[in-house]
Amino acid sequence: MPIGRPRIPGTEEERAEARRAKVRANVQAFRRRQKEKKLAGLADSPRSNSSKDHSPHNAVLEVEYLQQEADTSPTFLSLEPISREPFVTSEETEPWLWAIPSEFGAKIVGTTYQDALINALQDKYLPSQTNLERIQYEPKKRFSICCSTWITSATLEMGRPETKVLMEALLAASLAIIGRDRNDEDMTLHAAYVQTRALQKLRFALTSYIEGDRTICATMLSLTALTCAMSELIANQSWDNFNRHLFGVGALIFHGGVESLSTQSAQEHFYGYRAMQAPFLFMNRQRAFLSSPEWIDFPWKKDLELAQHPLHSVLDIALKILPEIVKQDMPKKWKLSSLEERLQKAWVAVEELDEWESRLRSQHQGIIYNEISATWKGLYDHCLEFKVLSTAIAFSIYTAVRIHVAALIAGISEEILSRDSSADVYPESAVLEALRWSRMACQCLEFFHTGEMKFTGRIVTLWPLETAWEFFARAQIEHSMDVSTEMAWCRSTAERLARMGIPPFQWR
Repeated sequence: MPIGRPRIPGTEEERAEARRAKVRANVQAFRRRQKEKKLAGLADSPRSNSSKDHSPHNAVLEVEYLQQEADTSPTFLSLEPISREPFVTSEETEPWLWAIPSEFGAKIVGTTYQDALINALQDKYLPSQTNLERIQYEPKKRFSICCSTWITSATLEMGRPETKVLMEALLAASLAIIGRDRNDEDMTLHAAYVQTRALQKLRFALTSYIEGDRTICATMLSLTALTCAMSELIANQSWDNFNRHLFGVGALIFHGGVESLSTQSAQEHFYGYRAMQAPFLFMNRQRAFLSSPEWIDFPWKKDLELAQHPLHSVLDIALKILPEIVKQDMPKKWKLSSLEERLQKAWVAVEELDEWESRLRSQHQGIIYNEISATWKGLYDHCLEFKVLSTAIAFSIYTAVRIHVAALIAGISEEILSRDSSADVYPESAVLEALRWSRMACQCLEFFHTGEMKFTGRIVTLWPLETAWEFFARAQIEHSMDVSTEMAWCRSTAERLARMGIPPFQWR
């Protein structure tokens, strides 16, 4: 007995045309219903509300649409030079087509399928044929994505398989946003379907690229992986899946090699990826190619403004010491000479971090932040208020690195003392240093989530919370310290952020 729906008779082409006709009929019916609802709403609404914008763009999408000029360059585009405020994109030079909710500190921008994407959302997934025809006469468009501190751009070429995969990933993200915000289960389910389809095509393209197909644009695959990563945050709030997609981006960069970072845009793309990947490497104690000297000390680094930014200069220090932090969690009995060598590397990192902070203070005439009354009570009376957002991001990341390095020194020192009780090491002092930086890391967090809306840094600065919370948990167990107040504050802060839509990296 046959199972399922009977097949439509005719050739495959005739069946495809029948399906398209059915979709067109459904779309026309949907449009009629929308118009009827709109007319009914206008008839019932009081005159006092007549000045409000009832356009279907705002009613359905609730996002901003702005047109960008087409770019004629066929290569991977560089962004406008970062001058006044790094990591904050000016709306005059990079207007947003639409934005992933600001609680994720992420934005996506593009104009290639602007009208088609809008119609797809309004009409439940069907792009307008006339708009698709119009796109054929505009073969190249600029496309940019911003995720927290990571801004990356490219030029899309219509008809390329990679472009089509990226557009499906973007459509999936769009559908996930609208489905979630409007509690539309059908749209949410279709978003999952489109996302799965995009992932399958992305895997196929990645396989072809790895096998040597150089007609495939690695940059486009990288943008697609980033889009899929952000979709995971929107739909599932899954940091594990987000990190898996980031590793895909890193694999593409590593596969291209250092020599592939030959343009400013590729270099900026690398630094943006690194800023997002680093917190997960430390949190999961994972080695990565990013710690290798050839991926830190580039010969062109002094000529790239972004590489000189405090955030990336502190990450240079952090990634160099990461391998020693990874070793600390290995179940291995180290020789005393190896422990002393590792301790020396940690103290070199401390000296470099001290120099970093000194340079940052000199750039701000000695004042990086001011103390203001805290809104999030329970641990401290004052939080840190920064004048410059990018400095706030860099300093917050700096506190996380200081915690890791101080904890590393404490751990190695304890191992040395267990072998040589007369050794000139002081693990207790290192533990207190880590405790001090953990509390300061907590004081940084409120700045990003209160007061004026911040559109960057909110994802990256979950790292200081994770690092401080982890240290408090270890200190309570390993050093019998009473940090119950700190643990309770971290928990309540994580719950507060989760209510905002920003889940912590890990729960404790």
